[in-house]
Amino acid sequence: PLLASGGLTRQVALYAAERPEGARVASLAARCGVTTAEIEQARADSGCLLVRDPEPRLITTESFQQKAAELAAKLAAWHREQPLKPGMPKAAAGMESWLLEAILASRNDLFAADNELLRLATHRVKLAGAEEQAASRIEQVFKQAGLAVPAVAEALAVSGIDGARARSVMELLIRRGSLVRVAPDLVFHREAIAGLQDLLAPRKGQSFSVGDFKQWTGVSRKYAIPLLEYLDKARVTRRLADKRVVV
Repeated sequence: PLLASGGLTRQVALYAAERPEGARVASLAARCGVTTAEIEQARADSGCLLVRDPEPRLITTESFQQKAAELAAKLAAWHREQPLKPGMPKAAAGMESWLLEAILASRNDLFAADNELLRLATHRVKLAGAEEQAASRIEQVFKQAGLAVPAVAEALAVSGIDGARARSVMELLIRRGSLVRVAPDLVFHREAIAGLQDLLAPRKGQSFSVGDFKQWTGVSRKYAIPLLEYLDKARVTRRLADKRVVV
């Protein structure tokens, strides 16, 4: 009887409508006593969307559009409250990953994803007057410090704005490439890192110790070890036992 007079199509539509968060095709097939292939065939006329991620699921077009609208509203609120942050963590979206990814794939005109961050496609981080000045001050502190940089908190203290905003401004400078994070509390100006790479370039193939590096750069062990670990990850140097070699 379900297969007669569009009965299965109607069952699919009703079942999906009861589950705005999405319905498993396998569950509906078991309920109706048919195959998943028959459910998927009936879905085409039911007004439902089929998402494979990887398990086939159904969701009504209305529910899908509503979820997309809710995500847009949530992101708009996030951008208002966190204007200096590039986006909202995917985990904060409050929906299952299969549905989130389906929305992002179908609405790339409205949403954008950068790794684990979501944003409205139109969102761009813009600095206000005080924040622009703070960015200039923070960058200048690190630029003038060379390789002997102050602790992050000390550098941010000159920003002229509160600590939380100052840290967000610094993160923006890191994303822009003006600053480089070498360790959690160790940030350098890009020119200092570039200068360090220029210093090592003529020594390609040469092995050296931490002591040699300290002598070449004039930095203490406090800076030498994190810098060398950063250079290892950047494949500028490679560690060999207790020494390193310039790649």
